[in-house]
Amino acid sequence: MTGPTEKLYEDALALPEEDREALALRILATVPRSSSESDAAWREEVIRRVEQIRRGEVETESWDQVQAQLDDALSR
Repeated sequence: MTGPTEKLYEDALALPEEDREALALRILATVPRSSSESDAAWREEVIRRVEQIRRGEVETESWDQVQAQLDDALSR
């Protein structure tokens, strides 16, 4: 990041949580969501993963398992 961008970031971190969230949402709204190229790449990735699951090549986990792992990782 450039110097001014880093300063803006540091200033934003000093804001109350509610203000930081509102600011982040406003900034995110200005960023293009996706392009047709990235949409196509994600579509291909999803198809590849679904096929792996159907062939039994990967083992899936329940949301409860994933959430427990995230909670554990974030509590460290």
